[in-house]
Formats: sequence, structure tokens, C-alpha cells
Amino acid sequence: MIVVKVIIIAAAAYLLGSISIAVLLSRFVKHEDVREKGSGNAGATNVARVYGFKFGLATLFGDVAKTLVAALIGFLLMGKPGISIACAACIIGHCWPVFFGFKGGKGVAVGAAIIGVVDWRVLIIALGVFLITVLI
Repeated sequence: MIVVKVIIIAAAAYLLGSISIAVLLSRFVKHEDVREKGSGNAGATNVARVYGFKFGLATLFGDVAKTLVAALIGFLLMGKPGISIACAACIIGHCWPVFFGFKGGKGVAVGAAIIGVVDWRVLIIALGVFLITVLI
């Protein structure tokens, strides 16, 4: 039974991770593929660079949301081990999405969401270090 739960969690989280918010926004709103613009990356930073802050923020929220949903599925089926499985599968899906030719983002937003799921205090520290680095 545990193996079945692991497979369900991994598959569901991978498929959730494979939903590229960046590509979907660029295709349906701008009628182009963000991966052909800017850095060529399907992530929030490139979306913000190419289409503006609002689209970048929407991409960031979408990426965080899919990670949280994946983690919740993992938690509901297996508790803390399920969260680990789900988070790993979600970031793999984000970086190599089955729906978009296995060309996805770098996993920064999903990784940050994973850190937040594991320990929100570590996320605060990581964001602080990031902001200090950007300001310097």
C-alpha cells in the first residue's frame, strides 16, 4: 500500500509541477512563448523581465501555489514523508515539464516554496540573504 501511495504522490506532484504558469500566461495572454524571449527560461524572473512585474508576480504566485498543493497532497496521503516526495517530484516537474517538451524553469520559486513548507523561518533567512545580496 505504501508503494502505491508513493507512486500516486510522485505522479500527481510531477504533473502539478509540469504545469508551467510562465508558458501558459505567455501563450494565452501574449500569444507567444516566453521561452523564446529574454533568457529563454520559463520562470517568474524571465516573465517579469519580458512582460512586466504583474505577469512575473502572477507566475511566482502560480508556481508557489502548485508547490503548496503538491505538498498538501503528499501530507494528506503520507504525512511528512509524503511532503518530501511531493516536493521533490514537483520541482522535477517544474524543471522538466512533460507538457512543455521537458523545457521548464530553473526551480527558484518552487524551491523557495519548498523551503517555506519545510521551515518558514529558513525561508525568511534565505529571503533576507537574497535581498541583501541584491541590494549590494
